[in-house]
Amino acid sequence: MTTSPLISVAMPVYNGEKYLQESIESILNQTFTNFEFIIIDDGSTDNSLGIINQYAANDPRLIVISRENRNVARTLNEIILLSKGIWIARMDQDDISLPNRFDLQLSWLKNTNADICGSWIKLFGTSDKRTIRYPEADSSIKAEMLFRTPFAHPTTFMRRERLAELMYSEDGWQAEDYDLWVRAANAGWIMTNIQEPLLFYRQHKNQISSKYHEKQKKLSNTIKKRYWEQYNFQFNLSKDIIDVIVESRPLDIKDIPIIYNLFDVMMRDKKIENQDVFFKNITRYFFTIAPYVKNVTSQWIKLNYIYRNKKLISSLTIIVALKLISFFNIKSDGRVFNFFKKIYNNLIK
Repeated sequence: MTTSPLISVAMPVYNGEKYLQESIESILNQTFTNFEFIIIDDGSTDNSLGIINQYAANDPRLIVISRENRNVARTLNEIILLSKGIWIARMDQDDISLPNRFDLQLSWLKNTNADICGSWIKLFGTSDKRTIRYPEADSSIKAEMLFRTPFAHPTTFMRRERLAELMYSEDGWQAEDYDLWVRAANAGWIMTNIQEPLLFYRQHKNQISSKYHEKQKKLSNTIKKRYWEQYNFQFNLSKDIIDVIVESRPLDIKDIPIIYNLFDVMMRDKKIENQDVFFKNITRYFFTIAPYVKNVTSQWIKLNYIYRNKKLISSLTIIVALKLISFFNIKSDGRVFNFFKKIYNNLIK
């Protein structure tokens, strides 16, 4: 290994013994080898540190620190300050990187001159085996950010120099990645995603997104609102309507024409990938408001017909699902809705 690693791999660990071995080995077995692997054990009470030390004893690329528990954001900030690489590559304690992940991302970054690069992910660990896709182009990623996080955090490569200017927010650490992407977009980062899965993303009940779901959702909506207010020059919406979109206040029937007009403006975007992003998220939104707004299906058909000309089978399936949700008043917090959620998750890719 050279004295100046090109990549610094950042992995916070807290009580991760169950899956840690697979994650560490997926990094050590990368086809690109010029990296340092910084692991901070964040006060684990299981055998995580013992597992980490076993690998560190045989591979000088590992830099291991153990101390009392803090949180993910503080741990990541410590790693940033310790790192020597031009790029910081994120990795989580329970996921698995494909062997050529680093090679592919470095090549992609060279070709795009981006400041951050993520990839698609393949879900595993439960019956849900979907491939989760993220937009490729900078403008499409920033459009996606209006609705949800546009990166799978553990897939990201970030330019260390730029990341060190922002750091992770340590206040709302359950949504520290979404907060960083919003601030990075405002700082002018060039953003991209490789259009293939480079990481197997494990789903299990102990991950942060499962344990802190409600708090994470609340924090994410706060961040989303901030981004909408910054991005709003394109749409000229009132703060009251933004509150509806980010679920800070309930939907009222008088809001519907304004929201329909917003969606029509979004779908006029001339960039095809941007239009794809808007249409997917509009469809998801229609599913959640269908129990309360009876003409959602006709509005979706209109947008689909004018702007999309989607495949007939997919379109008919979504139309039927929207009609059933509306007719039977199926709320988004119930079990039955989850069945319909699987439908649009499989169709809206």
